[in-house]
Amino acid sequence: MKSGRSFLLWLLLAFFFLPVLPSVGAGPIHLGNNLGLDPPTGWEYVGGDDQNVTFAPSGEGGYLRLKIYEGDTWDDADTMVKDLIELLAADEQQTDAFSYRGRNARFSDILIFPGDGIAFHGYLIAIEGAHLDIVLMALTDPDRFSAMSTVLLSGLDSFSMSDDDRLRPGPVTSYLFGENGGEKRLSPFTFEDSNESLVYDSVDIEAAAWVIEREANLLVTYAGTPLAAEAWQRYYRIIYRDSYHRLDSLYRLLDRVISRSDNEDGLTQREIAARLLGWVQGFSYRRSGGVSDLDGPLAVAVSGEGDCDSRGLLLAAVLNHFGIDSVLMVSDVYGHSLVGTDVTGNGARFSFDGKNYLVAETTAKVAIGMIDASMADPAKWIGIDFFRYSR
Repeated sequence: MKSGRSFLLWLLLAFFFLPVLPSVGAGPIHLGNNLGLDPPTGWEYVGGDDQNVTFAPSGEGGYLRLKIYEGDTWDDADTMVKDLIELLAADEQQTDAFSYRGRNARFSDILIFPGDGIAFHGYLIAIEGAHLDIVLMALTDPDRFSAMSTVLLSGLDSFSMSDDDRLRPGPVTSYLFGENGGEKRLSPFTFEDSNESLVYDSVDIEAAAWVIEREANLLVTYAGTPLAAEAWQRYYRIIYRDSYHRLDSLYRLLDRVISRSDNEDGLTQREIAARLLGWVQGFSYRRSGGVSDLDGPLAVAVSGEGDCDSRGLLLAAVLNHFGIDSVLMVSDVYGHSLVGTDVTGNGARFSFDGKNYLVAETTAKVAIGMIDASMADPAKWIGIDFFRYSR
């Protein structure tokens, strides 16, 4: 007779048809069928192929799994969840319906009792579709569930179904906040000499704030560990991914304002970057406090307030929207953040991922390419790259 823990691992591996493979380092991955995951820092890939993958932290403590089926495997999402829970011999605590990227989906809180007094507690997400049926599952021991619920939700929320989804909210956030938005509001908006109104959705600010605090509570668990730098990178990647398309109305407004002031020959990328930098530098300095001490990009654009990394995320998103390759730069040593942008011209540069990015200081009113000499040691900065559409 297998022990409870060994039996559960055997059951789940059989269910997901996973081969036994050597462990390799985890990070943002692209899977078959254009699916993607950005597993929690330190969670290792322990097996899979184009149809299924499993991640787990070092030692025992949790599992994050993805499995895909042909789209005609189930007729509807309710039947899908029912069959999966029966197959897993799970106790369904609660199941709620939601929509993820226009697909019928279900979010379930489940308990599994494989025997020998062992139990597992976690979440199951079922996404039913015409071409693919997708199952996501995150589990841990019941006595660790409260402590690990944040990392389990973060792992599930890192899932994406396409390149476009890699810059949209994940399934957990879509479950909690919906995909239809909320109250539309108007905020005064000034860019250089243009006075406009920015239309935004109140739910976008609320949802982004929830994602930020969730990720901040996860980030602090890595403080002082060898994984701290990787954790910082993932923290900003997840926030950027969630916020990117929450800025769509801002992109449209900036497109219109900048093109209206364009000259016959057009603006260079450096000129566009300099103008957008000047706009962000004009904001008031404010720290949000809390665990994250970070405002979401849309909240910063609406309020005209923010600190260095809050403004940096906003500027990087806007620059990338304009087709100007940009990254975030953070330094725990200097307690500061900058933006690095791939434009021509003179100025201080930061070498990252094979490119030399021109620095952009968001909280001091200095020209693009200028940096305080006391913060100019490149070795003390960490670069954070973001997914971008092919251009």
